Amino acid sequence: MRWSRLRGVVNSVALVTGVFALLLLGMSMLVFVLFIELSIATAKPSVQLLREIGYSPRMLSRFLIWRFLPLVGAAIGLAVVFALSVQLAASFLGKNAALRLQMLPGWPFWLCVLLVGGVLSVQMRAAIARALRKA
Repeated sequence: MRWSRLRGVVNSVALVTGVFALLLLGMSMLVFVLFIELSIATAKPSVQLLREIGYSPRMLSRFLIWRFLPLVGAAIGLAVVFALSVQLAASFLGKNAALRLQMLPGWPFWLCVLLVGGVLSVQMRAAIARALRKA
């Protein structure tokens, strides 16, 4: 009975932590999209000038995507490095407590990294297209 109660508490804490992480992820995506739209809005005269001299919205969109892509890659890379370091630290500290923890995260972690990268990519493209239509 004692272990089932402990397991329930651990599951509840993990669920609350996961919901909090999803909330933070959504807020950070919102801030990133707003940053893209603000950057393009401040460059509105330049974008209008480029359109007047013949640049297509598609070309401008590609240029801006390649400008913001390193930011997305760096953010995801930094998050992966942080998560890997936490996993390695937990693994080494767990050895002292006679726990067997994996040194590297499992496939759900990598699936989440790909999913977040894909969602950020789609959001970035949509934000750039929306900002170029406004400019």
